Amino acid sequence: IWPKDIVQCLYDSIVHYPASAAKKITRTLDTLNKQLTQSGKEVFIYELLQNANDYPRKQKEGSSLVSVPVDVEFHITDEYLTFQHTGDYFNPKNIAAICDINDGEKSDNVEAIGYKGIGFKTVFLDNDYVYLSTGNYSFRFDKSATDIINTPWQILPVWTEPNRADQTVRHIFSHHANDVFRVKFALKPRDSRILTNRERKDNYIDLFSSVFETERVILFIPNIRKVSVYIGDTATPAIVREKNSSDWCVSKAMTDDVPDFVRERINDVLLNQDADKSDGYEKIPEKYLNFYKTAVKFACKRDGRKLLPVDDAILYCYLPAKRADWGFKFLMNTDMVPNGARDDIEDIELNHEIAKIAGRQFFYWLKSLIESKNYELDSIFSLIPDFDECKKHKQYANFIEEFQNEFESLIKEKPFVPVVDKDGQESYACIDKIIDDRTGITENNVMSDTDFISLIGLDDYCLPEQELRSSKFFMDFLYKYCPSEMDIDFDDIKKICSNEEFQNWLKNTANNTKFITHLIENNEIESFS
Repeated sequence: IWPKDIVQCLYDSIVHYPASAAKKITRTLDTLNKQLTQSGKEVFIYELLQNANDYPRKQKEGSSLVSVPVDVEFHITDEYLTFQHTGDYFNPKNIAAICDINDGEKSDNVEAIGYKGIGFKTVFLDNDYVYLSTGNYSFRFDKSATDIINTPWQILPVWTEPNRADQTVRHIFSHHANDVFRVKFALKPRDSRILTNRERKDNYIDLFSSVFETERVILFIPNIRKVSVYIGDTATPAIVREKNSSDWCVSKAMTDDVPDFVRERINDVLLNQDADKSDGYEKIPEKYLNFYKTAVKFACKRDGRKLLPVDDAILYCYLPAKRADWGFKFLMNTDMVPNGARDDIEDIELNHEIAKIAGRQFFYWLKSLIESKNYELDSIFSLIPDFDECKKHKQYANFIEEFQNEFESLIKEKPFVPVVDKDGQESYACIDKIIDDRTGITENNVMSDTDFISLIGLDDYCLPEQELRSSKFFMDFLYKYCPSEMDIDFDDIKKICSNEEFQNWLKNTANNTKFITHLIENNEIESFS
């Protein structure tokens, strides 16, 4: 079966829909478009990026197939917006899916970030003409191609010979030799002024400049490497965004098991029409069938060895959920189910379970950053949220508390704070084993760690690594989570002044001098005298 035959077959089946069915589908498409774009005009850009991500080429590495990173280009001209990417050619299944609603073609592809089969339809918000060229396929969706009333033209493919495409489109598509870009779209707005007229608030030049202000938008789209945006007939892109920037610290995908009861409930709802669909389970897409594992990724800014908090950090479901601001200092990407507009998350049981998983994985991300020794410790601890402040985002208070509880349970159970043990060796300890020296005696080397621990009688506990003792963010963390009996202040030092062991330490002139100097510098000398 030739590509032209496949497209013609799809055309014939759709154009011969009964009038009532065609009318219903047309209304569904109109409603769908409004719902998907209610969060902002830029949604169609995200959906095109998602399309590029979900169809990467594969190449063999050893005994396995791996995805080849995808490059994307947008061209904004006076008449068209073109979009092309270096992913794989569309196959017949992909072609059929793009000519349908909620086809579910991606539901078996665990690597795909699109799953509802409907996002592509956002391209028709401004456009009555969309042309697609991929491999041997060449066709368009064109409102003017039929005069039959209520024809769902947005899913009606019209075969179009490549040489019949507009010259501007052919010129852009021929920029790269050897068919580097395997999938190419051309979108023609019904009002061309939206493309380049800067007097319009919704013009595409400003829209693309805003969406690609930084590389944040593609940080969590796994297969996309680079996005270039060209304006006019220029050889140099106006905007280039790449993920291999040294400005970001992005975690690897941190996987965890989905609770059995959640997976079984999802499967029951998806496979059984009569199943109980309370707690929002009816909103879960087919992609989540047999959902055994989920992954979480984190990202923050960086400047050399220093990690930096992210301003206006939001939650990502691979693409940004613009309204999902939890008040955190880092970006977080999860498999949470977004709402139809993809600008927020659904308040459903599955998402609450993923929030708990994210809290656990946040602990392991911090631990991996500490163990890597690649970053300043103070900057790592600066990423820990002030959860009480975050929960003022009342809409997400339950999600944040679930995240918090899992994180806080692990800091008490798992060793992760860098310490120097009693033998002077570097190791890690749980927060409950850390001595909080609030006097500055060990931070300023007034007393050795060994002497300090021995004199205050806490031989089974540890002092944090020297770098952490001058860390504002770590000391704030310690103040909040360290058991009160581990807090050592000047009153505790006063209590041991009469001890023989401490008196012997003071008989050393150097020790005595350093100790008295430290008391003077901290305005404690009168209190001690």
